[in-house]
Amino acid sequence: MMQVTIPLDGPSVLEIEGERVELTLRAWLSKAHYFSYGRREADENYRFLVFQVRGRNLGRRLVSVRIMDNAEVLVDRGYIYRIATQPCFALRPEEVGVDYAVFEILSTVKPVEVTWEDEGQHFVIDLRDGKLEELKPGKFEEIFRAEIKSELEDNSDLEEDYLPRVQPFHLC
Repeated sequence: MMQVTIPLDGPSVLEIEGERVELTLRAWLSKAHYFSYGRREADENYRFLVFQVRGRNLGRRLVSVRIMDNAEVLVDRGYIYRIATQPCFALRPEEVGVDYAVFEILSTVKPVEVTWEDEGQHFVIDLRDGKLEELKPGKFEEIFRAEIKSELEDNSDLEEDYLPRVQPFHLC
């Protein structure tokens, strides 16, 4: 089985459904996250490991980006946690999409690596460098607001109404 290492904060190009897709991953730790059903706090003594997955279709056809299927995160104490939500979005040629992969891990552990298998390949995201930021309350809202900025008119009333309702879309 071929191993593919996907870097954080740097683009990598994968073949998905026969088309080339550029993926860029960011990751952080947070006590809360917006899921498709709304904002949720991590359980007591836990926190979320969140990956923002940004995909850009470099190919010629519509592609469904569904990565990290059944992914697991290994932490410094040897525990293994399964993915809570996986990223999934559809991209037409040249289109860009964003979604999130989320794990809920003990707040006292450090993530080491994320792994999953797909189409005969073993994927690895190495987290040993320890560059994961612990997001302060409200920071994710700031990141999310920047993502949907192009969809918002320059109207603060609309933004206050829009932000709590709109979540990353799932088309897969």
